[in-house]
Amino acid sequence: MGEHIRSACGTHALTVEDPRKRTDAPKLDEDFSKYFVINNLPICDAEKSKKLCQLLIKLYQKKDITFSESDITMPLNSQGMTEGVAFFLAASEEKAKLAAAIMNNYQFDKKHLLSASQINDFEKIM
Repeated sequence: MGEHIRSACGTHALTVEDPRKRTDAPKLDEDFSKYFVINNLPICDAEKSKKLCQLLIKLYQKKDITFSESDITMPLNSQGMTEGVAFFLAASEEKAKLAAAIMNNYQFDKKHLLSASQINDFEKIM
């Protein structure tokens, strides 16, 4: 029975169509020009990550740049801790460049020198 299943799967594997090439497939937005990433943030749990987001928002407000919590993504690992990285969505490509430049080489605290850069090429992150 197992050999029959392997044979059937092998026979039909070549007929599987790449779903991204279908004409009715949803189009992936590959424009990441409005996104930027901040690295070397403090690692914390989900509860403290909300406070960290608020602190980052306040830091940007001092520079007349506005973000909301919905503009920030801080991925959590399997233990529910952040990975020291945050992804931001800016209103425009120019604002993303400016916001990344502001936080690049920013001394967040004694232990955390932040680095930031714009995400402008989908192929580079894939």
